[in-house]
Amino acid sequence: MKNLNLISLFLAFMLAYSCAYSNENAPEILDIFDNISKIKLSADSNNSENYLNQPIVILDNNSAFANFEFEGSRNQSGVYIGVPPEEFKLTKGFLYYNNKTTYIIPFSEIKKKSNATIYLTHCLLTLFQTNEEKIDLNILKRELNYFRDLEARFWLKLEWNALREAIKCSAQKRKEALQHALFFRKYRQDLYVDSAYVENTKLSYEGFAEYKSLELNYSNEELKNLLIDDESKLSRANNISERYGSFSGAMYCYLINDARKGKVSFNSYSDLIEMVKADYKLNFSELDYKDVEEIAVSYHSARVMSEELDRLN
Repeated sequence: MKNLNLISLFLAFMLAYSCAYSNENAPEILDIFDNISKIKLSADSNNSENYLNQPIVILDNNSAFANFEFEGSRNQSGVYIGVPPEEFKLTKGFLYYNNKTTYIIPFSEIKKKSNATIYLTHCLLTLFQTNEEKIDLNILKRELNYFRDLEARFWLKLEWNALREAIKCSAQKRKEALQHALFFRKYRQDLYVDSAYVENTKLSYEGFAEYKSLELNYSNEELKNLLIDDESKLSRANNISERYGSFSGAMYCYLINDARKGKVSFNSYSDLIEMVKADYKLNFSELDYKDVEEIAVSYHSARVMSEELDRLN
């Protein structure tokens, strides 16, 4: 019996070994994990909170690559490689495994992403929110269906334009642009009853993960340029509600972080709107809805409306 157990262990080891070396994508997958490890080290050396120590699995053909040990796996430089357990094969996305939410993703999906490291950093941050901050993932699944409407999209894009202007400009003009961004936001939310709670929650959840994933991968100047580029993939999506929380939240996080000179700790429960109001001492008493269309002209309202009408045709 003892010999049989030894043979079984040997066969499992050889199977895990063959998984890595018979898989032509193994070097690329191992590089992705290596890049994540370097980001974690950088985060630690900068005294930043380490959000990235969360379980993730990349599947490719009949191989599983994970940052944690699973049955039959072999450790190669901190990456555990082996034949995927049955529950890994049946899952794409979040899986509750070994008392933690784990993210399972096929390598074919990662290949579609323009930057695999940033994508997986974002996934790990979402796992941190789930495992450590205990957020309700169901809120992230709620769609903001009214963003299919021309008017909702119009006012959201004006909010984005005002936020871009705030990121680009000097202190005094920044305050004005931020007031206008929140003015457009409030005007839109008043048009759609009960939209504020879900919008604000998604803004905090998704904005936190998006901003931190970009901050950990880019310099401050690179991040700024990504946010203000209106042709950037960050701001473009077939379904605008898919990008709402991530893109809007990342811009608000950037502005808060800039106001506090980098000395800020975000989490998924941060009320980004209240934080930005406080940091920039925003006063809305002088703004009136009767002026909203006149103010909108300064943020390319005619161009935005033209884009939205073309989308409908």
